[in-house]
Amino acid sequence: MKSFSQALCVTVLAAASLVVTAPTEVRRDQYDVTMKCQAAYADLLEKRDQYDVTMKCQAAYADLLEKRDQYDAAYADLLEKRDQYDVTMKCQAAYADLLEKRDQYDVTMKCQAAYADLLEE
Repeated sequence: MKSFSQALCVTVLAAASLVVTAPTEVRRDQYDVTMKCQAAYADLLEKRDQYDVTMKCQAAYADLLEKRDQYDAAYADLLEKRDQYDVTMKCQAAYADLLEKRDQYDVTMKCQAAYADLLEE
């Protein structure tokens, strides 16, 4: 009987220890989660500047993607007008050459006029 009583006592104590440890286990899990959250929050605070920069970069990239069609259209316009631009540049270069050589041209015209006068006389 004494051994039965001892076995019963051990069983009751074992069951009681299981009941007591269950809330501790639950609390430990909650504590672990709390610690992980606090650590993550601390990391977030340390990296907040990096995060802000990342968000700004992502926003700028989103804007770029939205405006890409506009950029593509502007580039297409540029390609279409490149020939006109090339002609304009050639005309401006020719005009600059003309301005530089105007004195020579004036002399040539005067010589031709003098020669025509000479031929008439």
